[in-house]
Amino acid sequence: MHYSPRNNSTYRPFPGDEHLVVKFFIDDRKNEKLTRERGYAVYENVEMVSINVPGDKQLTINAPANSSCTMPSGDQVRYCERFPEDYERFQSGQGAAITGLPLKHCPFLSKAEVSMLEAQNIYSVEQLSDMGGAPLRNLGPSGRKWQQQALAFLQTAEGSRDALADAEDKAAMKARIEALEAALERANTGEDDPRVALKDKIEELTGARPKGNPSVETLEKTLSELQPQGV
Repeated sequence: MHYSPRNNSTYRPFPGDEHLVVKFFIDDRKNEKLTRERGYAVYENVEMVSINVPGDKQLTINAPANSSCTMPSGDQVRYCERFPEDYERFQSGQGAAITGLPLKHCPFLSKAEVSMLEAQNIYSVEQLSDMGGAPLRNLGPSGRKWQQQALAFLQTAEGSRDALADAEDKAAMKARIEALEAALERANTGEDDPRVALKDKIEELTGARPKGNPSVETLEKTLSELQPQGV
């Protein structure tokens, strides 16, 4: 069984962006033109984006959110369009989008190890499990062990999820079968047929049970004729 952490990642429309740590924020930028015109420092709020690669503290991009970057295809794309869900979260006042199991809830890492990994821009078990190459080597001698532990943890969780789903499916199937069997039994015994009770009453009064499958109306009429007035 192969676990693919990208299946649970924050939506990113461009391949390769799935596990980048992206944060939009407001920064004060000096407006050089207004500063020259007014003779004192003038600042304005600018929407910015910070992009980090998990495990690589050296590779960080800080740029205006509305500025453009060049994709591998050669297309020019604004950062706010490259990371639309992250930008939407920023505009709605939410924090950076980290989807998955936070490292602080991870059962195989100590608090110190979590702090060290977060300092390397790694915040979730999914990010850790998907690491490789230079970023993984940057974690030192324990990096490979942590990555394998994260991958094993997620694979086990996926197996448990599949087992639970199978058990729920079997339970639902069993319930449907039992309901069908009960309905069939009622149909065979006539428990739900009002004619059964009418035939019982006629048999009590006459000593003979009506034969065949007369209608409810016919049986009610027969019973009414057999019963004394006022009953």
